[in-house]
Amino acid sequence: MTDGRQSLLPIDRFLWTLEIVRREGRHLSYSWRSLFESGTSLDSDWVASLDQCPEEAVRLEAFVSRYSRMQDTIADKLIPRWLQSLAERTGSQIENLNRAERLRCLSRLLEPGIRRLLIADRVEPAGLPGPGSA
Repeated sequence: MTDGRQSLLPIDRFLWTLEIVRREGRHLSYSWRSLFESGTSLDSDWVASLDQCPEEAVRLEAFVSRYSRMQDTIADKLIPRWLQSLAERTGSQIENLNRAERLRCLSRLLEPGIRRLLIADRVEPAGLPGPGSA
């Protein structure tokens, strides 16, 4: 890095990343409201109608993109930098999540949900069978 962040202490890198996550959270909140505050039911019929409503498809894509970006930032940067600021050893994402749980940053109730988010699930196009369906 040439912008001076290379010389930051681990706590400074963590706080800098936390600020990025906060901004990403604001953007995600905006996308959430644009999708869900209208009272529209986001069901299979709504998904099937996306071809005829490109503005809705764009809003959905913005939400999914922002959600994914924030999830990646938390898992790939924020948690490891938090652990480094505590002088903890870092490892794979699942090892970092386990360590965060042991340090009581994550509750056991939240952990399965977070773990599921790290597994790439694919949403099948409306009306088409998914993998393994016959």
